[in-house]
Amino acid sequence: PIEPALWGKPVVFGPSMENFRGVARDLVEAKAAYQVHSSHELGILLAALLADPAACRRAGESGRRLVERERGAAARCAARIAALVGGEAARGDGPSGCGGCSRLLSFSIGSSCGSGERPTGAAGWRGSTCPRKW
Repeated sequence: PIEPALWGKPVVFGPSMENFRGVARDLVEAKAAYQVHSSHELGILLAALLADPAACRRAGESGRRLVERERGAAARCAARIAALVGGEAARGDGPSGCGGCSRLLSFSIGSSCGSGERPTGAAGWRGSTCPRKW
């Protein structure tokens, strides 16, 4: 639901949003998204939205503002976790000269470990292509 909101479009989704509960809730509360529970509700909602372009614009702008406000949340969370971990891991003095938790956190938000290769292991660096394992 984030991509259409970022593009300023009203978001419509069904009842199965288990993987996006928080985002779905925030979008609905911001009046940027609509959750329907049946094809009948979907038809009524789409007819109403098509009849009211101003409502579509308001919902779209609300969604765009919400997404922009939350942009960078993963990086903020990673920085907070690194600060809480402290010690040698957060400083990058981990085993084998690896960046410790800061490298792992960087991986989790999509950057590489510095070797030029992207780690592929789901469990941190273990099983990845990164030569810096710990």
